[in-house]
Amino acid sequence: MSASSELKPQPLDLGKHLSLDAWRGLAALAVVLFHCVDLMPKALSAACGWVSQAFSYGYLGVNLFFPISGYCILNALTLSERAGFWGFFRRRLWRIYPAYWGSLLMIYLVIILAKPFNGTSLVELDMPWWEWLSLLTLTQGFVKPGIVNVVYWTLGLEVQFYLVMGCLLFFKPHWRPWLLLLTAVLSSVYRMPWWPWHIQGLFLEYWLEFLVGAAVIGWRIPAYGPRWSMMIMGHCHHYGGCDLEPGADCQPGGLFSVADLLPMG
Repeated sequence: MSASSELKPQPLDLGKHLSLDAWRGLAALAVVLFHCVDLMPKALSAACGWVSQAFSYGYLGVNLFFPISGYCILNALTLSERAGFWGFFRRRLWRIYPAYWGSLLMIYLVIILAKPFNGTSLVELDMPWWEWLSLLTLTQGFVKPGIVNVVYWTLGLEVQFYLVMGCLLFFKPHWRPWLLLLTAVLSSVYRMPWWPWHIQGLFLEYWLEFLVGAAVIGWRIPAYGPRWSMMIMGHCHHYGGCDLEPGADCQPGGLFSVADLLPMG
């Protein structure tokens, strides 16, 4: 077997890693409980005591979603060598948009049906065309974050993750690990408090979380391998705690422990 064929990405069977579904479920439940506590009247939240306080950390479920996504998508990329960018991107979008549009339809039906009972206006329907377009394309994070449902922001980032990963298929396999390492550096610079400008809704803010999961599965993919995975994990370990807020400090180690939850072998 030639050296070039050894470096060719090989798809891995993720079917045996049933724990990923369990972690997804726990992360989703944590986020749901967080929003429940967030919407509680303060008196009721105080009455619940330590329970509501514990659920208030449910937002950390998002920090688990993104590594799992990175883990799965890098492997899916190896299955798309022949399909190319459009084949990969089309399959990824098909997993998100139909369900997303269905949820939008359900939300608006509830708003319309509830109007006679709660006496509210249909202000949610009164939007300029560009906001409607951003809502339908999951780009509202760039235009007006939180339109209709604030939780859709994670789906918008996922679409950007798919786009960036799909673009790797335009390059030869031996270039891809180094391009991802370059994006890790760009993301860490973008997250630095001293970086002068930021674009709301841009994927770079959460890209390191995504790369942690990619590094775990990359350990087992010959074109990436343990050395690349350790470089990515080390970089995320050092820069993952950087805050976008001016004057904030960088706290190393914020992301590295997430890799322990994902199966290495």
